[in-house]
Amino acid sequence: MIKHKIFVTLQLVMLSVILLTSSCKEDKNDLVVPIISSYEDSVPYSALGSGKLVFSRIGPLGNEYNRFCVIDIDEQKAWRIDPGLAMDPSVSPEGDMIAYSKWGTDQTLYDIFVTDIDGKNETNISSLPGQEFTPSWTFDGSLVLYSRSCYYSNLNDIEALYSQSPVSQPDDRVQVIDYNQIDPPSHRFGKGIVSSSVNGKLALLQTGLRTFDEDGMNMNLILPTDPDSGHWIYSPAWSPSGDKIAYLSLKWNSDISVVIFDPDGANPDTLISLSCTGDTEWMGVSNQISLCWSPDGSKIAFTRPDGVNVGSHIYIIKTDHSGLQKVTFAAGVSDMSISWSN
Repeated sequence: MIKHKIFVTLQLVMLSVILLTSSCKEDKNDLVVPIISSYEDSVPYSALGSGKLVFSRIGPLGNEYNRFCVIDIDEQKAWRIDPGLAMDPSVSPEGDMIAYSKWGTDQTLYDIFVTDIDGKNETNISSLPGQEFTPSWTFDGSLVLYSRSCYYSNLNDIEALYSQSPVSQPDDRVQVIDYNQIDPPSHRFGKGIVSSSVNGKLALLQTGLRTFDEDGMNMNLILPTDPDSGHWIYSPAWSPSGDKIAYLSLKWNSDISVVIFDPDGANPDTLISLSCTGDTEWMGVSNQISLCWSPDGSKIAFTRPDGVNVGSHIYIIKTDHSGLQKVTFAAGVSDMSISWSN
């Protein structure tokens, strides 16, 4: 336990120093800046189809660090948002808001914030003791889901999943799952975001891929993890129709695969396997290795470690195994925490 606290603390300190250093480089009043001209990415709009693709970009070294990027596929334009010391952006199902975790203004470690898709009207919606991270949305967009850890307070027994409306001081905040009660609780809090389905089911990683009801009941372990095998599971996500789950299978510094299967774990189908290079973790940033479905369910976007050291970019693949396409191209960056909405 002590080793885990020290490790997480070091991760946060290292990330904080880097991002705070870079945050002094531009005017905070100018929240929306075109990203394509700055990073010279050529967006394959026709291959993407429709909707809004939102992700976090770190790097390149010596230039600009943490920014959130928004690609509006229908309007064929893109921009970046500078939220400060923040991570884990998640776009709402209607594409009008982004939820993310950010260093709280009252120095309460990370809180959950929401903002309009253009970076305006930022609101802190959690402000709880401890830290909150990896936000996501329920399928209908009415609630925000996030994990809470209290390692840094006198409430260090709280490691839980919460849901609430995307407003400050909500009257509907509830604890959905106590991570300490999951058997076996080898990871005391969830790894990555929680995915919500049209059928009222949730999926998360907690000593394996698990599904459960939105009230935390009827939990099933669908796919256990086996760290000794050298393979790891990342970013489980329900399909828009609710009849499939996708996840990323990673073999360290070897290959990464996109896999889809039935909600009960049957009929696994590997859509694509690609080599991955360099380090696959960027100082422990949560949700770095991530995956999401297109709004129509025909494609999956995923991150692939494909650069020297910690570089990674976004790719898409169709669910019929065709149409592999690289989406982001800037050199020396890590693109991560991707989400896709209408």
